[in-house]
Amino acid sequence: MGMRKATALLNTQAVRLLRLEKRLNAGPASCAELRAMLQISRASLKRDLILLREELGAPMWFDYECGGYRFFRPWCGVMAQLVEQAKGALVADFFSAPSAAPDKAAPTADAVGGEVANAAPRQLERA
Repeated sequence: MGMRKATALLNTQAVRLLRLEKRLNAGPASCAELRAMLQISRASLKRDLILLREELGAPMWFDYECGGYRFFRPWCGVMAQLVEQAKGALVADFFSAPSAAPDKAAPTADAVGGEVANAAPRQLERA
């Protein structure tokens, strides 16, 4: 895997949100520290922080005394949200998958056995 592809994979929003969650659970962090850790722009960090707070309900605020963002209690909502989304997607895929059509049913054991029995002598002749 090339370095660009690996970096792109590590910088997906879900991974960034998990890393933000872990870092903010450890204590307050400045914008500069978070941007350096995630290697993202100021705008991307702002979008991620808004998503954490407003969409995922993170108990987060900016602490002016220490000059950084922090959780005011331990929080593990990103992983829970990702698990719920994955479960929802799996259920949706399961129920939306087309069922096997009767005309494309799996071959019976007799049909497969007959093909194998007919093919075996030809393979032995070549050997």
